[in-house]
Formats: sequence, structure tokens, C-alpha cells
Amino acid sequence: MHNAPAVDGDIASISQSLPALLTAWCAEPESTPFPFAEVVGEYQRVGKHFVEPAVLDALGTARSRLKGIAGNAERQVLATFLDVALDKRDERYDYFSYLALGLLPLPAGADPFGLQRQRDRLLSLLVTDSLRFELGRYEGKPQPLPGMPPPAGVTAKRCRLGMRALAPSLRRLGLHGLRGDDDLVRARRVCEAVATLATDPELRAVRISMLPVYTLHDEYLFLRVLQAFEVSFAFIGQHLRAAIGALDAMEVEEAAARIRACAVTLRESAPLFSLLASMQVAAFRTFRTYTEGASAIQSGGYKLVESLCRRPATDRLDSVAYRSVEPVRQEVLAGQRTVYEAFAEAAPQLGGSDLDQVTRAIGDFESAHGRWRQTHYRLAVRMLGGQSGTGYTEGTPYLKAGLELRLFPDLVPDRAGRPESGIEPEEQFG
Repeated sequence: MHNAPAVDGDIASISQSLPALLTAWCAEPESTPFPFAEVVGEYQRVGKHFVEPAVLDALGTARSRLKGIAGNAERQVLATFLDVALDKRDERYDYFSYLALGLLPLPAGADPFGLQRQRDRLLSLLVTDSLRFELGRYEGKPQPLPGMPPPAGVTAKRCRLGMRALAPSLRRLGLHGLRGDDDLVRARRVCEAVATLATDPELRAVRISMLPVYTLHDEYLFLRVLQAFEVSFAFIGQHLRAAIGALDAMEVEEAAARIRACAVTLRESAPLFSLLASMQVAAFRTFRTYTEGASAIQSGGYKLVESLCRRPATDRLDSVAYRSVEPVRQEVLAGQRTVYEAFAEAAPQLGGSDLDQVTRAIGDFESAHGRWRQTHYRLAVRMLGGQSGTGYTEGTPYLKAGLELRLFPDLVPDRAGRPESGIEPEEQFG
């Protein structure tokens, strides 16, 4: 059992002054800027689990006050932020609110080029923000989340792994030519370059979406990497919807291209596991004590991807995995169309080369998905050991049982979902 983190005098005074700032905003919400920075700073100093009741009460009052004000885009951002900040008090804390996903501009739309740029920009912003945090601690700057700082040398390693994870996105954004004398210098230059590409709303979204549950250094990395994975799931989900439409319209090349993009994205996201594996196991097992109720099993983005490929079997649809993401489950029950169905109906009308093109794209995606799940499982074993999961599952046994899950079991050979042989976990995790 862990106690609340120690709070020095300066931090305590901030906790006392924050309710006054929020009261001032409530008095004149139309003309007074909301104190986002102060609220985020407070959450990062003490951890969401230990925010003072007076601060929570003031935030609750602000939320009530907001309901009486005409809505616009800015008000919606604030409403979402307050819901995220108050999720534990409201007893609706889960994976979606822990990652503050409602505050991030996740990829959306049908245009493939627009989708790619949205993913690249947000992914780069999230990962470089994590690297900026690492560099700040390395350079001796005052930082939140002071607990259990990583050993010497880890900063350079994380910068190297972060650059590797971002390499494809940086290339597409025109930032691949940045150089540095070492990993630290190059990472700093990349962080600065990515920030210059961002809009003010994007920068704010990244700033206000970091609300850790505790005060350990490595939770910053954990949150940013999980958010980055969700960016890719959102991107893949949009492409799968487009692929279904393309198959229904017999636009074979379009369908194959969309499905190939899904495979490429899963492969590009795999290096994030290496970055995540640089976390200290002891730190991870400590801060996760306070994340009970929030687990990746509740990832609506991943479940949407899975269910858009093929309708889940009845037992899986009724399992905790889908009961945890009821909106996705309801879409399935309402008859959501899948790639599997669209391809099965289109296949009899396709010529040999067209049929082969789509089949190969599906097989490539199945293979990338199988490899992704295997790597996820190996990292979970490394971090969790025999501990149970935080989403009311049995932890790694749950993930192991899902290793045989295939997206298109009757359309591609069994080997499509298997990881390549000869690659050890240490190599996968950098």
C-alpha cells in the first residue's frame, strides 16, 4: 500500500491557490482564461490519484458552471478536459480517460493523404514530447514526476529508440534530414522541428492530455506510448472502413492499398514496444497500483480494428474484452459490415490478378497483426510477470490465450499470423 506522495511547501501552496483560480474563472468564464496550465501542473505534481479534495471540488464547480454557457469548440475542449480530470472522483475512470484520448485529434476522414498526415503529425508530437521530458531531466531542468528517475544512460537510449519509432513519419513530414553529433543532440533538434510544424490547438491538446495517475518518471513515457498506439488504431480503423466501401464498389486497387496501409502502420508502430520496454519494471509495477480499472483491454480503437476485419465469435463478443467497449460491441450487434464479408461477396466477381492482389494485402495485414500481438505479449510478460491485469483480467494468461486470434482465419494460411522465427525479445525491444 502506497501513501500519497510527499508535497513540499511550494507545491502545497499551489494546491491552495488553485481553487481560488478556478473560483475566479467561474465568476467570469466568458472573459477569464481557464487555468489549464495550473491544473495540469497540479496533476503532474501529485498524481491524479492524490489530487486534493478542494481542487476536485473546485473543478467540479467549474464543470457545473460550464454547463450554463453557450457551447463552442473551445468549450467542448474544456468540458472534455474536466471530465478527464474528474474521472476518478466520478467513478468512471477507465483506459479512455486515463489516456485522455478525447482530448487528442485522432486521425479521421476518408482521404488517405489527409489521414497519413494527421497520424504522422500527432504521433511525432506525442513521441517528441516524451523525449523532451527525458531531455529536460537529463539537462537538470525542474521536472514533474520526480519519483524513480531512470539510471544514467537511459536518456540516450530512449532518444535513439524514439527516433527509430518516428523515422517513417519524420521522412513523410520532411524532417528526415536532421542530424546531430549524438542521439541527444539529434533528438533535441527533432523535438524543436516537430514543434514548429504544430498548430496551437495541437500543442495544447498534447499539453493537457498528460494527467498521470502517480508521480513516477516512467509513467510519462508509458502514457505517451500508449497514446501513440491509439493514434495508429484510429488510423487503421479509418482505412478499414474505406476498404470495405472500396470492395463493395469493386474498386480493387483502392481496397488493396487501404489494407496494405494497415499492415504498414502496424509494422511502423512496432518499434514503440522497444521504447516502452525501456521502462523500469519496478516503476511500472508501482504506478500501475493506481490504475486499477483502466486497462488496454478497454481499448475501443483496437477492438474496432478487430471487429471491422471480421465479426467476433459470440463468446468473444460476450467476453470482458468487448463488454468493456460497449459502443463498439453495439456497432457489431447492429450489423456492422466487415472486410471479411465485403471480400467474400466480391471474390466470385474478381479476376485472378485482382483476387490475388487483395488476398496478398489481407495476408500481409494478418501477418503484421500476429507479430504485433506476439511482441505485446512478450513485453507484458517482461513487465507484469505473474501479476494480474488492471482491467479485471488475469494479466499475461489473458494475452497468451489471445495469441491464436486471427483476423481472417479462412482467407489466408495459418502461417500469416505467426511471428518470424529467430528473433529474440531482446532484439525486438532494442
